[in-house]
Amino acid sequence: MNLNNIAVNQLLLEFKFDEAQLMLEQAVMEKRDIQSLHNLACFYIKDTEEYYKTLPLLAEAIEKQPKHYFPFALLGEIYLRMEKYISAIRILEYALKMKDTEVVHANLAAAYFNMNNFEKAAEHYKKSATNGDFLKYAEMVSYLQLDDHDSALNTLKKVNANDENYMGEVNVAEIYAQINYFDEALPLFEIGWREIVRSYDWVEHYVYALIQLGRVEEAADIIDQMKTETTNEIIESKARAMDEECIDETIEESIMDLQHTNEKYNTLIGRILKGYRPRIFFEPYYVSQCYLFGCKLHGNKTYDEYVNM
Repeated sequence: MNLNNIAVNQLLLEFKFDEAQLMLEQAVMEKRDIQSLHNLACFYIKDTEEYYKTLPLLAEAIEKQPKHYFPFALLGEIYLRMEKYISAIRILEYALKMKDTEVVHANLAAAYFNMNNFEKAAEHYKKSATNGDFLKYAEMVSYLQLDDHDSALNTLKKVNANDENYMGEVNVAEIYAQINYFDEALPLFEIGWREIVRSYDWVEHYVYALIQLGRVEEAADIIDQMKTETTNEIIESKARAMDEECIDETIEESIMDLQHTNEKYNTLIGRILKGYRPRIFFEPYYVSQCYLFGCKLHGNKTYDEYVNM
């Protein structure tokens, strides 16, 4: 009986996670080889994010000098999630030498970005992104950290709004605004204003673009609408708090955040006229994939099949 095959290609697909775990653990007890150790580590990290269980298994698998990149890519991803960026870079660079993949490039980029090595981050984001997804946005944000507006603009020109994972008009508009292409940014902000959830994080960029084009009255109107929406949210939150027997701390915090947001709207135009410029807040994230050896759903071969190819 092939325990790995049953766990990966039957039990997991049937959402029988407890049974799958027991079977993968049994596979390790029967034979502590690269595949059994790696797949159990992969299961633990996907299901529970229990690093203390995952890391020893991966360490043991890697001690056996695997000839496939999965264990290294998974370990690098885990180090990235644990914010151990130097370790993540070392392992992911090794994984990349074994196999050049978009996922490994994306995670390397995130690690380099967090280490403020924006040149390397841009290099790897460029190799991981399509011409429209959020990784392409991350590539352009990396160029902005380097004040490389030319590269940001050249990348913007390649953005495909029809990409199935299109980053969205507002993200494109923010990049245009950061490199002073306000005429190009404005129509995209207007689409965002009509179609997506409005928040201070991107509306301040919209207001900034309007003011740079001399449309201060329109900027003031946008702010008035946002203040009205925020005030209504405050009223609704206070009403919810009164319905509770005791005031929920999260509701109190939400009200305070909304009040602070209104204060920022009150001073936004004045701050912009005095030289304030909104900056993009970007937090790199990890990218993952199925690393299970022998997973037919994702086209993964068993470890022995990879080695004997």
